Amino acid sequence: MTRVSGNENADDESDTEAGTDTETDAGAEGGDDRVPVLLVRGDREYLVKPGGEQGTDLGVLEVPEDVQSGDTIETHLGDEFHVRRLRGPDLFHQFERTGAPMVPRDIGLVMGETGIAGGDRVLDAGTGTGVLAAT
Repeated sequence: MTRVSGNENADDESDTEAGTDTETDAGAEGGDDRVPVLLVRGDREYLVKPGGEQGTDLGVLEVPEDVQSGDTIETHLGDEFHVRRLRGPDLFHQFERTGAPMVPRDIGLVMGETGIAGGDRVLDAGTGTGVLAAT
């Protein structure tokens, strides 16, 4: 990976200097608290965690741990990708869509467990087939 440019406005204060220790916090929960970033080139978008690697037909992207929004990184073949901060709508485009619609008996179970009744407002969101929105 070659970093071409960095974010000039990035805050140089590290987590340790700010009084928080993210490694200790993450280790206590056993989770990975690194927030993914979006790598963009034209109509191509890849969701990758800092420190991760993404293979493409344009080469391999190695994302550094300290990547910032606004950085530009290159694949090993020299193609540039821009790093963009992840926004809510970006997540929906990256979700894997499954083909398992809810059948009526499952819908009935959800209604019974949640207490949904006629006249209630319900938010139906997901990446599935939209069966619940249609019923």
